[in-house]
Amino acid sequence: MAAWRKVATEHVWRHRVFPSEAMGQIGNAGVTFVIDRSGKLISHALVESTGSPPLDAAALKMVERSEPFPKPPPEAKDDLQRITIFMTLDGVQRLVEPGPWADEAKLKAKINSVCRGC
Repeated sequence: MAAWRKVATEHVWRHRVFPSEAMGQIGNAGVTFVIDRSGKLISHALVESTGSPPLDAAALKMVERSEPFPKPPPEAKDDLQRITIFMTLDGVQRLVEPGPWADEAKLKAKINSVCRGC
């Protein structure tokens, strides 16, 4: 069951979309949801708010977009499975220093090739 819960949680994370209206915001949310044996979403609710309506809505939408979920394993005792996920929704832009993976010559050539008078 623990392995299935991990798979279901990762499945939800693959369906994340950050809302453009919340760019520059960061918040922690908790969502609990119930699925049946076929992987159908039965219910979901926010159990910890970010304090931002767009971020809270994004957390709930993430779960909705994840349907259908991976089916629980046959050894699951109950017909309905409840999972709670806590997540950080981060729309704060961070500057990234060029690392050893960056080819500075190619980067400079690309920047210099941008037409500034078109």
